[in-house]
Amino acid sequence: MKLNQLLSSYKDKDLSEKHRMVLRLDLMGKSNSSIAAITGYATNTVSQIKTQEAYKVAKRKLKRQLDKSFVENFGSQIATDPVRSQLEESKVRALEILVTLMENAQSENVRQSCAKDILDRAGYKPKDVLEHKAKIDISDSEMRSNIESALEDLRGKNG
Repeated sequence: MKLNQLLSSYKDKDLSEKHRMVLRLDLMGKSNSSIAAITGYATNTVSQIKTQEAYKVAKRKLKRQLDKSFVENFGSQIATDPVRSQLEESKVRALEILVTLMENAQSENVRQSCAKDILDRAGYKPKDVLEHKAKIDISDSEMRSNIESALEDLRGKNG
């Protein structure tokens, strides 16, 4: 149901037509001065109407109806969106294709790219790791001598 239809069809025995008119405009987001200009009421009259308990109760009740109507309409709009429906149907198949390629592709680059895409879409970004391999050719006695020399240098600077 559209906003205007819901507002115009709203009847509350505790509210006068004057109050219902203010309520409709209030729920449309109009300011007190705008409501006064549209209805011909004084701004003080609009303010007084809005402070009455019956008005507040009716406003909460109608706001709940509007919220419910919005959620129902929005949900049905999403459900009938052909693009969204097609994407929903295709996402599982797309993942299956990525997994199949990851497991069976002959190219290591393709397998690696598929694995990366799957992890990225699942929220797991691989960390960039820089691996450095070097062979250190030093004897134990040289290592011990270098460490002792470094320690003496540190002691000399701190001493």
